[in-house]
Amino acid sequence: MGDMTPNFSKSEFACRCGCGEDRISPDLVERLQLTRDAFGRGIKINSGCRCVEHNKKEGGSPTSSHLVKDREVDGNGWTGGRQETSVAVDLQCATSRDRYRLLSCLMKSGIRRIGIHEKFLHVDIDPDKDDEVAFLY
Repeated sequence: MGDMTPNFSKSEFACRCGCGEDRISPDLVERLQLTRDAFGRGIKINSGCRCVEHNKKEGGSPTSSHLVKDREVDGNGWTGGRQETSVAVDLQCATSRDRYRLLSCLMKSGIRRIGIHEKFLHVDIDPDKDDEVAFLY
């Protein structure tokens, strides 16, 4: 049982350094729940929100969508307005079959920015970045 959606809890999205940063976009979590429902089994969050220090340690970009910042959120019919949140997660994905199924489910749930790595999928709904892209790590 989750405290944000039926399957996701706020703690899953908290910065892994232990600083307590956990302001994840509710819109993103709603889309991840739709993805999980379609996928039919659990999805592990490898990385969600990141503080600036942890993002540097992970080798993240200074403009990483994992960073919490003030954003205009109004895309694809989802909640509008301004939110100070992170708008990205990395989802564990170890097999090509799971990767294929997750990609399909993510796109059906309205995710339009996906990074593909051998062991995870980066997904974000960053309104400040190009939409409808798939990129490789």
